[in-house]
Amino acid sequence: MKVWQGVAAALAIGAVLALGPARAEPAAQGAAGEVRLSPRQVQALGIVAQAVSSQPAAPPAGYPARVVVPPTQQRVVSAPLAGVVEQLRVAVGDTVQAGQTLAVVRSLPAQELQREVLQARSQAELGAKALARDEQLYGEGLIAASRLEATRAAQQQAQALAAERARALALAGGRADGELVLASPIAGAVMEVGVSIGQRIDAAAPVARVARLAPLWLELQVPAAEAATLAVGDAVGLAGAAGLAGGSGAAVPARILRLGHAVEPATQTVLVRAELAGAAAARVRPGQLVEVQVARAASDQRLLPAAAVVRQGGAAAVFVEQAAGRYRLVPVTVVSSAGSGAGVRGLPPGARVVVQGTAALLPLAQP
Repeated sequence: MKVWQGVAAALAIGAVLALGPARAEPAAQGAAGEVRLSPRQVQALGIVAQAVSSQPAAPPAGYPARVVVPPTQQRVVSAPLAGVVEQLRVAVGDTVQAGQTLAVVRSLPAQELQREVLQARSQAELGAKALARDEQLYGEGLIAASRLEATRAAQQQAQALAAERARALALAGGRADGELVLASPIAGAVMEVGVSIGQRIDAAAPVARVARLAPLWLELQVPAAEAATLAVGDAVGLAGAAGLAGGSGAAVPARILRLGHAVEPATQTVLVRAELAGAAAARVRPGQLVEVQVARAASDQRLLPAAAVVRQGGAAAVFVEQAAGRYRLVPVTVVSSAGSGAGVRGLPPGARVVVQGTAALLPLAQP
């Protein structure tokens, strides 16, 4: 093949010399050259140039996705002590505020804790009285300093125990009558209620789950090869937006938040997480299955006949027509090749590329 290319190049050079001098000027970078030919030389060498076309943008890719609530926006409310559910103040789907009562539990351990609080307070009061008495006796010189210090230490311990028991009762949400009031720690929506009125529950048993529903996540599984073309911050949209809550047919925008680092062995897919913020989050519901479309940017590839691409020093290049009879060798990157066509990058839109006669131009472009 190289022999025939050499023969063709030699014949082309001979034809150019026979028609008149062709002047080859090295490019400013020294890596490519410029060739200027007369109209007769262009015709003799059979040089044909045509404008390149862009590779059409791929249609948006659709993937199934599930709407989920970010873990940091969820709270589980549990009973700190065992008891019986006496009241339920909310149901699934209710909107609650921070501090709002969700349930009331009647608890025997809470009553015992209240009794311990009262006993500790009583001991603290007795200790305070004993300390006041011993301070008076010590001032009159009737007792030793060691006895006063022992009484003071006992009183401090009694106060600390009373404060500890009071804090434990407050953290449990206990009242003097043995009731535990379970309140929501955040504002949001009640996603689950795991108990019923009259049910006996153990300590730490979950009672309700509350979540803040904005922003929301979309979790979609994307084939590993296609996930490599995505990046954090890329825009995605929900297909069939008219069928969503409050839908009007307008696009529901989202942004890619995370790209998974591992590939699922069974499906060879990568977990991609997108975020729905603001009003967009109100159009979907947690647990809902939706279709997500990932918009693909217009490609910067140019489609050329394979014969337009030449090799120079192992690198690909094409001849770009600067003006009539004036051609410059421009390096390109071949990104695809199929049959008689090739997709390249590195050319501006609308450039005119030599598609016939490249073998004749290549030796003339050498510096």
